[in-house]
Amino acid sequence: MAEIKTRKQKLLRGIVVTLVIILIFAIINLAAAKIIYDSLFPRFVYSDYDLAVNIDYEEIKEDYPRKEFGFFNNLDLRLQGYLYGEGNKGIIVVAPGLSSGADDYLSLTTGLADMGWRVLTFDTTGSFMSEGDDSVGFCQETEDLLAALTYIESDRELSRLPVFLVGHSRGGYAAACALESDFDISGVATISGANSPMEVTIDTSKNYVGNFAYAGYPFLYAYQSLIFGTEMTGMSASEAISQSDCPTLIIQGTEDTVTPPDTCSIYAHRDEIENPNAEYLVYSEEYQSGHSNLMYSKDAVLYAQDIDRQYEILTEEYPDGIPEAVADEFYASIDSEKANQPNLQLIEKINTFFEDALK
Repeated sequence: MAEIKTRKQKLLRGIVVTLVIILIFAIINLAAAKIIYDSLFPRFVYSDYDLAVNIDYEEIKEDYPRKEFGFFNNLDLRLQGYLYGEGNKGIIVVAPGLSSGADDYLSLTTGLADMGWRVLTFDTTGSFMSEGDDSVGFCQETEDLLAALTYIESDRELSRLPVFLVGHSRGGYAAACALESDFDISGVATISGANSPMEVTIDTSKNYVGNFAYAGYPFLYAYQSLIFGTEMTGMSASEAISQSDCPTLIIQGTEDTVTPPDTCSIYAHRDEIENPNAEYLVYSEEYQSGHSNLMYSKDAVLYAQDIDRQYEILTEEYPDGIPEAVADEFYASIDSEKANQPNLQLIEKINTFFEDALK
């Protein structure tokens, strides 16, 4: 009898030890998932270099006056919005990519305004002029975009206009996912759009920990689900497009390394999309086939690359920090208008696609 009890005790101890090991393993991996995830979504601010390269709105405000306004998201944080143009064809909401702000898309915004559209842009949670200690996570932009659509719906004048969405990268994901909402959306264009939070999270995490990222998948999913819930965490842009008949233009560069055409992009799932009104626009030409450069002219891309090289030389020359006078002289030499010349063909394609959707 004593021997039986001893066996049972050993078995029980073994079970307890195993459970403790599993618990410790889970806690460690959840902690690692939090560290990795949070590092991807800090608060974003413009550097001096960014400000020098980007178009300064103050220099174009006479030609493109804008209305500044605020609206609140699901976290009750105030987001900064901007409204351009006086056209009545419809209103286009531009959803920015991760780490980008509304003013990063001024060339696209003003180009669409020139074609007779109202254009609404905004800074996402934890970015630039919007509130938030950090950018929360991948799915947060979907919530922010829905808040922008709520603002439009509540505005007497704007609510009368057909609503269109243009999203880049994370914004492309949000624009597609908005099709699952109750808002009346007349058309969507995704540029280098990401397909799902987990696909992008795993692809990005691989840059930190290699293929070990796959072992951490359950923990990254669990952590993301704690923030946004399983329904939103599991949302897929391609599924949202597929379940809708809304005209959707999916734009992709063949050399995109952020949302590659064969892995975590919406385009990678094109064979699964059943929407009869979905169309594809692929950029494969040199200097206009990446994640962001397809939005700019080739001259702008080449000029921006030259600026980047000059800046790298300065950082190597002054490893302890570029002297303020040297930096100011370099920034003053940058022609931001030249660096941001838009890809007019892309803007015209979006304009035509949306106009056709109105017919």
